[in-house]
Amino acid sequence: MTDTQFAHRVAKLNSNVLHLCYTQNVNPELLHPARTLHNILLLLNTEVSDLGRYLMYLNEQVRKVYFVSLTQVVEICIKNL
Repeated sequence: MTDTQFAHRVAKLNSNVLHLCYTQNVNPELLHPARTLHNILLLLNTEVSDLGRYLMYLNEQVRKVYFVSLTQVVEICIKNL
């Protein structure tokens, strides 16, 4: 893996963690885009987040609404790294 590929994958990880934090109601003012571990710790803090709440998304290809759990979202994020 080249340095560029590594940097790209770290940026994707940071982006996915931020998205996860937003969807779990972590206060955006507490988040730091380049501090992934800090953001994950906020996500795991039950006083700061609603970890585990269900998300709704629309699949445009089949025009159906799906409800997914946090575990499913994390698995999708990991697969896309």
